[in-house]
Amino acid sequence: MRGKTIATYGIGAPPQVAFQVTLAKNGIDPETDVTWKPVPFDLVGETVDRGEADLAAHLDPWAYSIEKKFNFTKIADTQTGIYEGTTCCVLGANGPFLEANRDALRRLAEANIEIHEYVASHPGEVAKWYLVALNPAGLRPGRPRGDHRRTGHAQPPDRAGTGRPVQRASEVRGSSRSLTRPPIRRPSPSGSRSTCSPEALL
Repeated sequence: MRGKTIATYGIGAPPQVAFQVTLAKNGIDPETDVTWKPVPFDLVGETVDRGEADLAAHLDPWAYSIEKKFNFTKIADTQTGIYEGTTCCVLGANGPFLEANRDALRRLAEANIEIHEYVASHPGEVAKWYLVALNPAGLRPGRPRGDHRRTGHAQPPDRAGTGRPVQRASEVRGSSRSLTRPPIRRPSPSGSRSTCSPEALL
């Protein structure tokens, strides 16, 4: 990974932040050992495919889309490795805002949990809405895959602001990010390209 260029859609965007941690935990300085290349959101995969970057860091479902479109190999994501069994995202508020809006924040947290529970129980319905309403580029209809149930228990609202450790909250696959690289390409006897792309980290 040292010396590689990583394409992402924005400096400071969630994929970069997530994988800066991944790199650091593996002894790679995310500031000096790699180069982050900001590119337009929908050109992350194309940038790597053209050879202008070595890896791509993106959000799902776009990460999944470019992985399939360009036959990239997943080498890390936010559901495996150092992130396995942990919470991807949290709702947070500073002390003064919490004190002034405690009831509203409690209702927001409860609604967030309710939404995640609904998604986990109705993956097909949610996927259909997602495809129609957001129409993410490159996403194709298919059967929901994987276990979309939440991985832990949400922090009870009455414990908000106590300073106690936060328990794991709802998590769904759609919140993950992926770091991808192109596969190893070797010429086939006919001259066309064949691909050797063992599953690595994504």
